[in-house]
Amino acid sequence: MSALDAVIRVVRCNATDPDPALDMRPETVEQLVSYIRERDPAKLPLIEGSTPTWFSVRRLPAAYLSSVIEGIYPRAAQREHAVRAAVFRVELPGGEVIEVQSAKASPKAPFAGAEVAHGVCLAPESWSQELADRFGAEVLQELGEVALDSSRLPKGRRGPFSSWGGTVAGR
Repeated sequence: MSALDAVIRVVRCNATDPDPALDMRPETVEQLVSYIRERDPAKLPLIEGSTPTWFSVRRLPAAYLSSVIEGIYPRAAQREHAVRAAVFRVELPGGEVIEVQSAKASPKAPFAGAEVAHGVCLAPESWSQELADRFGAEVLQELGEVALDSSRLPKGRRGPFSSWGGTVAGR
């Protein structure tokens, strides 16, 4: 994917359930911190021969951020909503893919999203629950912050991404 794409692919780096493919040796901590700040896949320290779980995060329209997300309180709820609005695909190491599909295109899909304000396809609450069940609730905070940051940055910019409150780099 190009840096100018409206979708970024990221790997989870939260302290609760970091991706097992991450190389977290002391000598790779700086590289991991750089990845968390920029979410640039070229900076991702992986264990040789391993495959991480990839989350696809779509850029949200500015109007959606200001008219919908900014009206949600507290910040944790904003992040969870941002996950439902922006995270639409998860590629697991074994090749399994789980994704949100438009209810118009696939009304019986397990995670059928509804078109809401500003053309956003909002996943059902069961989507964020599925992610929390598989990867821990902290993944919602991490991915939600990534979604909000990537939507606020100029298109194509690789950060800086802010902290959602806990990373594996601080261990």
